[in-house]
Amino acid sequence: MANTPSTTRIRANEDACFKTPILMLFPEFLKALLAVVERERELRHVDYWDPAYSAWLTAAEKAQDHVLDLQMAILDEEPRVPVERSLRLSVYLFKLAQAADSGHKLAAFRRLVRERSHDFLIVEETDFDRLCNDRIEQVLRTLDSFMSLELIDEVAAPSAH
Repeated sequence: MANTPSTTRIRANEDACFKTPILMLFPEFLKALLAVVERERELRHVDYWDPAYSAWLTAAEKAQDHVLDLQMAILDEEPRVPVERSLRLSVYLFKLAQAADSGHKLAAFRRLVRERSHDFLIVEETDFDRLCNDRIEQVLRTLDSFMSLELIDEVAAPSAH
């Protein structure tokens, strides 16, 4: 025999969660972030004098603009359910990674994300919680991939003669 009150409560909570703006935007943000990583990797394999370079560069810039739009939309929203705090924080981590102005800062930030990634996860009590943790882990892996692209040029340190 089914426990109707519990089933109804879980269903009501899950239905409410799926209608929150952050949860609606986050999958699109994740897909867009994966596209940015892919476009940047593709761009590395095209020489700037290649006729296709302009098209690759335009695609990479459009992907970055789309991620930034989604990032701002998510960060402008207030979390309405507990899982949204973790999702929003992972988007904020991406923003911080973009703001890193040196390879040393980015490496330190990347190390921090790797060491503390478990702090972003929520307690898994329902299938929805497990789904959210999967998404959080996926965005943290994608963030790590983004930081590994080495988009910041390091200035050579002066040699001590």
